[in-house]
Amino acid sequence: MKAGITIAFIGVSLATLQPTINAESYLNYNQPYKNTGREKAPFKSRKDNDEVWEMIIKIRNDKVGYSDTEFANKLNWCRYVGESTVLQKKADFYINNVVAYFTRCMAHQDKMIKNFLKHDYHNQDEDIFNDDSKVSAK
Repeated sequence: MKAGITIAFIGVSLATLQPTINAESYLNYNQPYKNTGREKAPFKSRKDNDEVWEMIIKIRNDKVGYSDTEFANKLNWCRYVGESTVLQKKADFYINNVVAYFTRCMAHQDKMIKNFLKHDYHNQDEDIFNDDSKVSAK
């Protein structure tokens, strides 16, 4: 019984000495873009950052005449990639730097989509399930 109490005491002691693991990112996304002085309205909060990207989505939706959710998702993803890259490289958090990486991400996304659409992955003439040599282990 005494050994059990000692082991329990050691276990509790070691558990309290373990460092806590912070699962959050060390990147601070809750900051406004830095102002260059050329902006008509300066960035004062994260809300100002969001309004710029929402305005781009609204302009796109007005141009095409419908709510383009694919573009909005792609824009939000590439914005995240752009902001993450700028913060990880510890570069200045200017919108110009974010847009540079955002543009590269959008171009890469477009290239992947065009490559996927170029191939016919659902060709009915080459149905492998009708070919016994590919299905059965004869």
